[in-house]
Amino acid sequence: MRAEGAWEALATRKMFDEVQKGLRERAPKKRQPARVGSRFLLSGLLSCGVCGTYTGQRAKSGKFSYYVCGTLLREGSGSCSARYLNSDRAESCVVETITELVVLVAEEIDALVGELGRKLHAVEAELVDVCNRLERLYEALETTELTMQALSPRILKLHQREDQLRKRPGVSCNSAGPNCRPRTRSASMSPTSGTSSLKAAFPSARR
Repeated sequence: MRAEGAWEALATRKMFDEVQKGLRERAPKKRQPARVGSRFLLSGLLSCGVCGTYTGQRAKSGKFSYYVCGTLLREGSGSCSARYLNSDRAESCVVETITELVVLVAEEIDALVGELGRKLHAVEAELVDVCNRLERLYEALETTELTMQALSPRILKLHQREDQLRKRPGVSCNSAGPNCRPRTRSASMSPTSGTSSLKAAFPSARR
């Protein structure tokens, strides 16, 4: 049987709730261990390999320090068979392993960046080629006997490819250089509408 408020509380409900909140926020599982208030690098990260509890720390002679099973710290000798772990050796091993992993990740990132750079270079080279071909077709309309009906399908196809290339990640508006400025663009034009657009751009061209 439980009676609420039968005895005078040692702490107010507000104080109790604030203390519980502080304990939860300081729990290693919910807060970065480095911020829990320990001078040990792996505080709150290591767990006992025998019983699974989080390890504590114990210093000896002010010179050496060890990571110790939490159960062994609380309950004393015989409660767990785990051995003491020298903190300097454990931390050095972890730091070296993390350093090796960071180097491996950096190398993989460099390789990925290099591959993406090569792909981007290939896209930009194709874009330059498409723009040059478009420019030659426009010049052909102005200077030769070729008709718009004959060239408009090729021009529209090149425009569509140019639009595809410019939408690739990393390709800027100026990737093909300042000379790549087609005189008319419409990726969604049909051959008929394309001919009309070309007529407007080149009123003197042959029909």
